Amino acid sequence: MAITEKFHKISLLKAGALTGTAKSLTTDLTTTLTDYSFGANNDLWGATLSVAEVNDSEFGFGVSFIGAGASGANYTSKYLCGKNFGFAIPAGSTINGVVATVRVNYLKPSGHSWYYAYVDSLSCTVYYSAAAAGPALLKTVNGLAKASVKTRNGLAIASIKSWDGLA
Repeated sequence: MAITEKFHKISLLKAGALTGTAKSLTTDLTTTLTDYSFGANNDLWGATLSVAEVNDSEFGFGVSFIGAGASGANYTSKYLCGKNFGFAIPAGSTINGVVATVRVNYLKPSGHSWYYAYVDSLSCTVYYSAAAAGPALLKTVNGLAKASVKTRNGLAIASIKSWDGLA
């Protein structure tokens, strides 16, 4: 029987609990460290995510592996959780998607008949749309200049009013 090691499930963590639709990968891991990414810039993993939940230290993802072959028996690992990524997404933004990346390979320790998944690193990318900013108003101390800035489709539209041509 061939020895295999692959992802079992990868799930988002919200408030420290697994949430949404788990993802998996049926491809065997290799002995070379490889980055495997799950999700997309528009994929919420079947979950509803608020800015507060994503900014929380308990937001992240959990990953488990499944292996077979060394002793003829299959096994499933416990979840390895990556969280506390330190996101600081601005209030009022909309969360659009999440990408979780696991850098991993499988190894056989010297003198052993079993293999294991070696996780080198976990990373998480959150895609969001910032809330539309309201108009900004600037006045000089003497009140002689007044400027307002509005945005439309990400472009700044500015107008300046002046009194006595001093702006």
